[in-house]
Amino acid sequence: MTARGAARLLVCLLLLAGAGAARAAPRVVDVDFRGPVGPDVARMKAQTFFLLNGSPSADRLADAVRSLEQVEGVGGVDVEISEVEGDDARVVFVYDGLVRRVAALDCVRPGAAAEWGERLIRRLQPVLRLRPGERFHPYLLALDREALLDFFRRRGYREAEVEGSTEQLEDLVRVVWRVERGVQDRVGAVDIEGGTFDAPERATLREGLALQPGVPLDPEIADRDAERIRLRQCRRGHPEAGVTITESEEGPVQTSDEGPRRPMRVAFVVEAGPRVRTGRVQVAGRYVPWAVISALPLRDEMPFCEDLLDAAVADLEAWLRDNGVLDPQVVVHRDTTQWTDGSQSLALTLEITSPRDARIERIWYTGHRVTDRAVLEQLTEVKVGDLYRESEVQATVQSMRRSGLFRRVEAHAEPGARPGTAYVSFHVDEREPIGFDVGSQRLILRNVDLTRWPEDWDDFEHGPALRGGGQRLDIYGQTNRQGIEWRNPFVARHVLAQVRVNRFDTAGDTYEDVFYQLFAGLGAKALANRFVALPFVQAEWVFASQDDAGPPLPILDTDAFTVAGGLQVSLDANQLDDERIPYLGFDVSGLALGGGAVDADLRWIEYSTEARVHLPLWTTAREQHWVLRLRAAMSQAFEIDGSLPPHRRFFPEARGYTGTALGVVFDRGALDEKLGSTGAVEGSAELRVPLPVGRRNAVVPFVDVIGVSPDTRGLLDDLYPAAGALLTLSLFDERLEFSIWGAWPLRDEISARYVGASLGGGF
Repeated sequence: MTARGAARLLVCLLLLAGAGAARAAPRVVDVDFRGPVGPDVARMKAQTFFLLNGSPSADRLADAVRSLEQVEGVGGVDVEISEVEGDDARVVFVYDGLVRRVAALDCVRPGAAAEWGERLIRRLQPVLRLRPGERFHPYLLALDREALLDFFRRRGYREAEVEGSTEQLEDLVRVVWRVERGVQDRVGAVDIEGGTFDAPERATLREGLALQPGVPLDPEIADRDAERIRLRQCRRGHPEAGVTITESEEGPVQTSDEGPRRPMRVAFVVEAGPRVRTGRVQVAGRYVPWAVISALPLRDEMPFCEDLLDAAVADLEAWLRDNGVLDPQVVVHRDTTQWTDGSQSLALTLEITSPRDARIERIWYTGHRVTDRAVLEQLTEVKVGDLYRESEVQATVQSMRRSGLFRRVEAHAEPGARPGTAYVSFHVDEREPIGFDVGSQRLILRNVDLTRWPEDWDDFEHGPALRGGGQRLDIYGQTNRQGIEWRNPFVARHVLAQVRVNRFDTAGDTYEDVFYQLFAGLGAKALANRFVALPFVQAEWVFASQDDAGPPLPILDTDAFTVAGGLQVSLDANQLDDERIPYLGFDVSGLALGGGAVDADLRWIEYSTEARVHLPLWTTAREQHWVLRLRAAMSQAFEIDGSLPPHRRFFPEARGYTGTALGVVFDRGALDEKLGSTGAVEGSAELRVPLPVGRRNAVVPFVDVIGVSPDTRGLLDDLYPAAGALLTLSLFDERLEFSIWGAWPLRDEISARYVGASLGGGF
């Protein structure tokens, strides 16, 4: 056999090995149920439809188990997975019909106090599937055991043992976890051996590893470091590079207050393999624009690496999915040339063997309990009969996330009943109907429908009687502001409405202002609900007065009835991640308002604009993002005739300062009254760093800056900067949202507020 033939044989063997590894990720092609006779099987299938054509991951199966709780007669559920053929899998849900709830979770360890187990359960609460008060399922018990084992193994207790037991009393279950931690392995030294790295590069690579001396020996971190080293070697043109992790005890077991510890030496041994360069790269089987081909990450004469080839195939498949191909198939043909110096050249042909384009035949919605189908359809950017495009499916996911109605949104697609057709399903998890915000003293009713009153008054006994229309009702009762606000973003596909009625009062040392406001707007939305234009009218009854001591302030000093009209415009071009956090894009908004008094000398015009930019800096293994946020805003009011009421002036706020202290000083006899401003600017820069535990948890260092001025001149001449940090926590699956910030004002001649907090959530 020639050298070239041997090289081809080696490549074929590698391809076969890769194909065997790919079989470890099956897809669900069938779902079945086994248990007592009685439950509605059709409804059970509807609740688990989103599993089809996806991977049977633990998260997806756990969501399916919880979804089955909605079907009467389904009790504790376990899961069995069996292989059907090739990469296809069959999932069987085994239920016993016994509806039991978790009474308590306990964790015990020999020699540890009871408080240790309580702290551990609280710490692991975001990742544990079983929670007090919720349904008990054997499958979730098995997942929680793996979560506990993973917790200890990632902290160096690789010999840990966890056993769970249950104590049942009628329809309640107490879960007790018994833990044996064993010896903790800690890193004593880290080395990189072999490969083609020189000494400086080897030292730099070693310093960049996550595994460092003194930390617990985490197998997952070690594997990620090994992959990082392998990828560095591969990108230098060594696609067969491999990294082996070797461990050896560096010394005797040491004792500590936390138990025995064993120092370990960890060595990453690199085998580089032959050097390979990319030859000619071609795309065959279907027309693909040159702009797409030229943007692929693998080009002629580049060092060859399998990761770059995988990325090129993924980019090509993404383009195909966005142009009608539901299940793109790309076959890679290789032609290897062996050179006398031992290196190789690899020519690549990416052949597209996908079937014909698919059109959407049916759209499914699952997981919603009260949301009207009409609301879901308004949020859906794909239509029956359209060419299947992945970008439009994801646009629907983004639209549903922005709506604020759902905690989670997933999209799935599979081939339809006929060739050239596709089914698309959207699985949602609705947010709690009642929300609250302690800081603003606000009660929030989500996903209501106040336009649909039941004919029979007895229907009010049922929870969904006035729910499902996607509307929102806010009732607030602050000390200086009381009111109610109703918003309906789903009047029609391109129409929305908003109504607000409130009372507001503000006062200074020498003035007082009370007004009653009625706001009503009917607007339009477009661009997948990203663009909103809301014309509105506004009426106010104003009761303003100031005392007679000293010179008058430049504010309204009489009662007046004012009428105004304006326009609110907003454009949201952000991408939201699975936690509904904006991580990429920008949004801008603006308001213009003009009006006057019916029976007094008062005419004015005002406007405000705001822009925010979100820039992702880094993505974690959990698909969370480090995000740099930049915000800028400007507001201005113009008095045409008469003086503005005090509440029409601007009182900007920056964390670290009290809002009333940031104003323009007016000489009022013995007092220096600060009365807001007719112009204001605001700006901030934040870096959102997600926490590795739970959802929507983050630390956010920030810098705030504002400026005020009595007119358009000098807004940037007198700035008030402050710096600080914000901690935001989301607990109990977003049912409780808490944040606290601390800020230090960088100007000390005015009042400061160093700490602030907010508390909200839903139930």
